[in-house]
Amino acid sequence: MRVAVLVGIALLMTVGVYGLVAGIVKIDDAGLHLVQREGDGVLTKLQRLSGRGLLPSRRG
Repeated sequence: MRVAVLVGIALLMTVGVYGLVAGIVKIDDAGLHLVQREGDGVLTKLQRLSGRGLLPSRRG
């Protein structure tokens, strides 16, 4: 019984970690999409600013 519970917890943790990583990648893709928007409108500028907020900083 104890082994079955530990295996179940291990599987749930694995799925959770992979799901979290997939979510982070999707957020990064969304930020890149927003940063690459073209136009000079207020909404477009706000979208680009939001996209920069989602992307990790690349200083160095």
